[in-house]
Amino acid sequence: MAYQGNCHCGRYRFDLHVDRGGDDNGDDNTQKTRDVTASIPIVTCTCVACTKLGCLWHVVTKGHLVDTSNNTNEDSISSSNNFNNVNNDGTLPSPSSSSTSSPLLTTYRSGLVRYEFCSACGTGLFATHVKGPLVGQKLVNLRTIRGLNPFHYPRTSTDSSLSPDSPSSLDSSDSGSSTTEKPLPTTGACLCGSVTVELLIPLASMPLKEDNCSICTRNAWLGAYPRRAQVVVRGAQHTRDYRFGRRRFMGHPFCTTCGAHVFMNVYGPPQDMIDRMPEAKKELVRQNLDVMPINVRILDRIQKHMGSLAVAQSDEGTEGYERDVLGIVEGKTKGDVK
Repeated sequence: MAYQGNCHCGRYRFDLHVDRGGDDNGDDNTQKTRDVTASIPIVTCTCVACTKLGCLWHVVTKGHLVDTSNNTNEDSISSSNNFNNVNNDGTLPSPSSSSTSSPLLTTYRSGLVRYEFCSACGTGLFATHVKGPLVGQKLVNLRTIRGLNPFHYPRTSTDSSLSPDSPSSLDSSDSGSSTTEKPLPTTGACLCGSVTVELLIPLASMPLKEDNCSICTRNAWLGAYPRRAQVVVRGAQHTRDYRFGRRRFMGHPFCTTCGAHVFMNVYGPPQDMIDRMPEAKKELVRQNLDVMPINVRILDRIQKHMGSLAVAQSDEGTEGYERDVLGIVEGKTKGDVK
């Protein structure tokens, strides 16, 4: 069975071929989405890198990924490809230059993982661990598969943690203490450390939200929403802002070195539109513009608390995304994605 996937902006597209044990027998969209979820096995990794990225990994067998970007490239993707843009954290030697199946991807190499993300929208697509039980295996992020609802995956799944760097062994001072007794973290950073965040109020004092819209699904966004005065973001100059759609009221920046999503930018409507609003709505806009959304996944040692966080999920789906962003109408691509 072939599934179609892409980064959010649609510049990079691929087919994932998965062997299935059964047949499709659902007709409505909900059933089809559940079929997609049920038919693609995942592994989870609780290493620092994978926790920050929030990816749903699927181990790809050789030849089961096909690059379909621009609907012309039918070359299989191998784990040695996509080194056109390479960022290193200094723990590994720089790889030698090699041809790439797509110049659209940037690769970040750390001591734990080699991670490939779209240089235009920041969507993480592929990874290969450099140590641990998943070492050397090509992984694809199932969050990039069209029609997949991450809420339909159980919170508990096959765990393939990197034993030497698992959260429980990162700090010997944690030995013998209960994770429930530890305060929630208030500081965090992207994978490479270029972008950092510091909450000036306890994380427990804010509601946490997660939804399955097209961008939050791909970015694994788990949001806290402090006021601007309640958070300090450093290193924003190291991010690239990504906006899409017609209104463009929100920005989704990502670190240009490692691809991690640390915060969002709230722009709101243009001032001339605000000026025409009734006073009550103007006040609501002012309140929204004073919010600095933060991705909880990038907080330090949040792995220890992920199972106990109270997260409100909004299951509204991705209606209109394929048409408005990808230019897909009734299964066909209408023109080039700009």
